[in-house]
Amino acid sequence: MEEILHQAEHLEKEYDWLRATELHKKALNLLPQDDFSKAGEIHESLGYAFYRFAFQAESKDEFKERLRQSADAYGEAVEFYGKLNEPVKKARISRCNAMIAYTGYWLAPETQEKKKKIDECWRLTKDALAAFKEAGERWEYGKTQNQLSSSVVFAFCLEWNFQAREKIMREAVESGEQAIEFLSTDKNSEDLARAYARTAFYLGVFDYYFLDIDEKERDYQRAQDYWMKSKEISEEIALYEFLYPIFGGQILMWGEASDEAFICLKKALEYGRKTKDRLMMGCAFDWLAYHTSWSRFKIEDTEKRVLLWKTILEHAEDTKHQFSPISFVSPRGDSTWVETAQAESNGPKAYVETDLKKKRELLEEAIELSQNGVKKAEVSGYPETIGYAHHVLSVSFQNRAVFLETKSEEKKRLLEEALGHRIEAIKVVEQLQPYEYWNRGVQQSILASIKFELADLIMNSDAKKKMLEETIADMEKGFQLGLRELRLLLKKDGFVYYGPIGQAQSRMGICLNRLYSLTRNPEHLRRAASVFIGAAGSFQKLDWKSRTAENYWRAAQAYSNLFDHSKAAENFTVASINYKQAAEKIHQLKDFYEEHASYMQAWSEIERARQYHARQDYGSAEQHFEKAANLHKPLKKWSYLAPNYFAWAQVEDAEDLSRKERIEEAINAFKQADNLFS
Repeated sequence: MEEILHQAEHLEKEYDWLRATELHKKALNLLPQDDFSKAGEIHESLGYAFYRFAFQAESKDEFKERLRQSADAYGEAVEFYGKLNEPVKKARISRCNAMIAYTGYWLAPETQEKKKKIDECWRLTKDALAAFKEAGERWEYGKTQNQLSSSVVFAFCLEWNFQAREKIMREAVESGEQAIEFLSTDKNSEDLARAYARTAFYLGVFDYYFLDIDEKERDYQRAQDYWMKSKEISEEIALYEFLYPIFGGQILMWGEASDEAFICLKKALEYGRKTKDRLMMGCAFDWLAYHTSWSRFKIEDTEKRVLLWKTILEHAEDTKHQFSPISFVSPRGDSTWVETAQAESNGPKAYVETDLKKKRELLEEAIELSQNGVKKAEVSGYPETIGYAHHVLSVSFQNRAVFLETKSEEKKRLLEEALGHRIEAIKVVEQLQPYEYWNRGVQQSILASIKFELADLIMNSDAKKKMLEETIADMEKGFQLGLRELRLLLKKDGFVYYGPIGQAQSRMGICLNRLYSLTRNPEHLRRAASVFIGAAGSFQKLDWKSRTAENYWRAAQAYSNLFDHSKAAENFTVASINYKQAAEKIHQLKDFYEEHASYMQAWSEIERARQYHARQDYGSAEQHFEKAANLHKPLKKWSYLAPNYFAWAQVEDAEDLSRKERIEEAINAFKQADNLFS
């Protein structure tokens, strides 16, 4: 019998759970009828083997049947343990009943029943841990923690109460650190590796959700140390135990779209294929979709970013394919949730689509898919996915309004729909992620962008002004919230965050420009110029030359309107340099960006001409206007303006001649300018 059990243990390490179950059954037939303790142990091992075998299922029916067999085996174990007089009798029974509740969670068809079962599982797990600790059973404590603490993840995902979430995750961290202490007698134990990895994950989740920024930074190293110690013992175990599809562990450990994230996830996927564990493989694909989505901010070329959605959608489909047999929906409610990925991809596709009919189809399909996403999220019961699904639906309505709609009333209706769903998304983030300043900032920023579009539809200038001022306040709040967390995010190779920051800054600058056009208050324009330069700096960190140039251009225009010709010229020159670099970087748009580079340089010359004109140095002004005119001549889009600047050069020449009292020559110069203006 011991030889058979040894063979079963070997098969379990090879993830051959089917043959392991067969050997456990064979061992049971060799047991004396009165060996209740051993019978309980073997039935418990059989139950665990069936449980793991269930996650290798090819269909939902197989999954359910194997889980029922697991629950039956654990039920048998409870009966045998009940006949014992051992001190750990209660602990073993609690552990088995916890696993029965755990299988019940996976079998339950409704969210309410799932929550009831998973809460029961964690309560019984804590009972078992307390009893093993009291009995001095250190290894049994560690085994129980490793086997059942994952129930915390699913309990956490279904919990709407912030304090309840904090309590269960704190308990997971505390019991995990206790398990590490108990298992540390064997420094190379695989059980210790599991305890380190799980505790690193729980600590990451706890830090992510429940600690403010300064506390996060102090606590982060502890989670990092646990993760590295787990990897040192077994990289395979470390990755397997670190893949749960919720935030915290991964987010604090690996930067978004970082090289480390992709290396670890690809290795995890290899291990997942080896184990044939659908939950592990699905989580790996789920996180690949997330990090690939963030990698869009590493790509400047819009068309290439759109093409990247093909890879993101493939990962999303692979995720759903792996989760389908185990009837699981990802609770990872953030960037590119797999259930709304198709809807999200339609927005960027519509942005670059030139055929209006196809653009309309993409945008309307996005709304329909997003509405289905909200329904799926509500059925799942996960608060984060519900909030995120409302976020996607809000964006879909906003895109439809902004990209396509020309009728004011319909545009207003669509934007109000977007606003309603944005408010629903914000409710979830504010309720459950009060210390996640980045997420809160993103929500606030998008809320402001919807208000900006609504302000554009207001006819009354006072009401429009009030709405724009409110919008700018929301933008400022969102921006400051994001910056509050940026310092910590950048420590994890998080430079991709500069993409959303640059976009938010650019939107804020445009909004300030609009407010200036209503109020003529130069302070709004000065602030806009500063914000545009900040946006350019953010895009510069991503090496997005075209967006950097675009925002220096906007800053230059603001300074020009302020009659600060020196700063305007300086920013036009920097914009020109960046457009030249964009032309070298994005070959298919080489001619387009080179023309913009020349146009920016021409405007730099115009601003210098105006600067000299203000000083009454008309000769120097003439030279710069001539340079501007000559720069315009070869441009396809702006060549028609060359005579305009030649005319201004003639005006400056005439002014110069007039000041020198060369009257006839001045008259002729003014006439030539008149002809050029005509």
